[in-house]
Amino acid sequence: MKRFLKGNASGKRAFITFPTTVLFLVCLFMLMLSCTPTTVLVLRHAEKETAGMDPPLSPQGQMRAHELVQVAGEAGVTAIYATQFIRTQQTAQPLADHLGLEVNVFNVTGAGQQYAQDLANHIRSEHSGEVVLIVSHSHTVPLIIEKLGTGPIPPIPGDKYDSLFIVTTPRRRGVTKIVKAEYGE
Repeated sequence: MKRFLKGNASGKRAFITFPTTVLFLVCLFMLMLSCTPTTVLVLRHAEKETAGMDPPLSPQGQMRAHELVQVAGEAGVTAIYATQFIRTQQTAQPLADHLGLEVNVFNVTGAGQQYAQDLANHIRSEHSGEVVLIVSHSHTVPLIIEKLGTGPIPPIPGDKYDSLFIVTTPRRRGVTKIVKAEYGE
């Protein structure tokens, strides 16, 4: 099937074939994909119990974890990461269940600098152009955000569990942007 266009600069008729149209649309789609930014939702785990080395979420923390489904359930999340500590995994699990995703465990080591760098590099290489949720800790959330390409952010106070940072990084050139929000009660 040929579609004819009226005269071009040389006065000759040009034509576009169906395969040419499909190729053009595929190239346009690929260009659009290459421009899609990576969006990373970064948050601290929800409220935890006070006893033990690896305390689970408190009842209030469990409620906040379920509220995360309302906040991020329709955000297009394609991957979820938490640390090896149960409170981060429990915070992420209701959303993972809702979306049919696994909670990927990424171990925190040392003071967190290397963990934050490794996790940011992993997100860039494995999830470019996607929406990813990361649940971490008050001392590592600022590091992760910085390693994703923003400037430093203030520390998260020990009693603050409702901060949600939305980090958008362009795939190519551009400025990484951050929005701070709060969720839950």
